[in-house]
Amino acid sequence: MTSKNISIVAVLFLGIFVSFGSMVYAHVGGVVCIQVITTARNLATGEVKQFGTPCDVPAGWVVVSPSPVPTTPLPPITPPTSAKFQIGNTVQTITGLNVRATAKGTLLGTQANGNTGTVTEGSVSVDGFNWWKIDYVNSPDGWSIETYLSKISSAPGVGGVVCIQVITTARNLATGEVKQFGTPCDVPAGWVVVSP
Repeated sequence: MTSKNISIVAVLFLGIFVSFGSMVYAHVGGVVCIQVITTARNLATGEVKQFGTPCDVPAGWVVVSPSPVPTTPLPPITPPTSAKFQIGNTVQTITGLNVRATAKGTLLGTQANGNTGTVTEGSVSVDGFNWWKIDYVNSPDGWSIETYLSKISSAPGVGGVVCIQVITTARNLATGEVKQFGTPCDVPAGWVVVSP
């Protein structure tokens, strides 16, 4: 045991508080207690009181719970802006989607599932969502949440043509049969797309 350890032990047996940095210990009746505010209730009167250490709680009192630690609310977590799309990308809605004047702003209207548009601004992160300004083929244009948008790529295309998944009605020129296809690219030779 070093002389430093011996002096600390001697101090503790004398019933003196000892401090190590920010930790304070107290020697009470042969027990060393760390200084932590302890809430206790008097069993006879029901009074609730805080004590400096658990060892300070007298007989007839019971510790009710750890004392609440004052906390400072944490600032909301703002996700980084997204790189899911780039300005100029063509996107498609994957569900009915609200369109707003600003990110989380005034509702301008909605876009139906499968509608397309071009990314003109973004992304902006608001309340945990990434928003992009879209110039939709059909009005309204505005800000939409990226979760419900999908980037349209050149695949799967036919001869470099981009095919958007949209139900397409076509008529067989030979038989006159009318049928629906999943995309305009699915319409076979000998069929012609008819107006909706």
